[in-house]
Amino acid sequence: MTLMAGMTFFMFAPLALAAVQIAFTSAPASEYRVYEGGTYDVSITMTEITDDTKVRMYVKGPIGEASEAEEMIEEYEYIANGMHTFSWDGQFSGGYVPAGDYELRFDGTALIGSNPNTLAHDFSVTDPVRLVLNEELPSLYYTTSPDDLEFSYHLDAVSNSCVRLNINNGSDTYLSPYEIGGTGDYVISWDGEIMGSEAPEGEYDWLLFVDGICSPVNNDGIEGTITVSNDAEPSPVLSDVT
Repeated sequence: MTLMAGMTFFMFAPLALAAVQIAFTSAPASEYRVYEGGTYDVSITMTEITDDTKVRMYVKGPIGEASEAEEMIEEYEYIANGMHTFSWDGQFSGGYVPAGDYELRFDGTALIGSNPNTLAHDFSVTDPVRLVLNEELPSLYYTTSPDDLEFSYHLDAVSNSCVRLNINNGSDTYLSPYEIGGTGDYVISWDGEIMGSEAPEGEYDWLLFVDGICSPVNNDGIEGTITVSNDAEPSPVLSDVT
């Protein structure tokens, strides 16, 4: 290159992209129990931040399932050096995510177009509602019994939910009214009748489930089988006391 007299030519080195450093301040939880309420909180420590730093938080999952998706949960600009806590409430834009395995990822970028410094963590996510039986059910129920068959259960839920009981033998079905409530203990009873008549004897499947019609999500619930008899319930045998 030919320079005119009195002109000075300067060579500039390529602009080096700042390397944003991201690390977990403490190990994130391996499970997010959504039904307990609250958020999934993750603390990270960031250094070498510049004025144009952007930090994005992504969640992807359920990993390996047909419904797998990824959403950006948060985006921060002008974030400062130091410790920061990020939170997720278990929801994508369409509502609560399905239970399964998920990946949490942070991308820190110092300049537009630079390659992000990435930090990731795998964890599991539960449903926002959970059902647990409080006591084991009998394997045989007599419709002639003066006592109803009781399904005692505990519900954990982020908000009021609708629980129902379905009992059927393939042709005859009993569907209980909704039991509506939040976290707590409940009982749904069956009197041995279907549509006002004594249920035919035989094998029945039962399902205690959360109905998404008035709950955060549907829940697969708890299921089992029971034998129904129309015979007279045997009297308890009392042992002799000597």
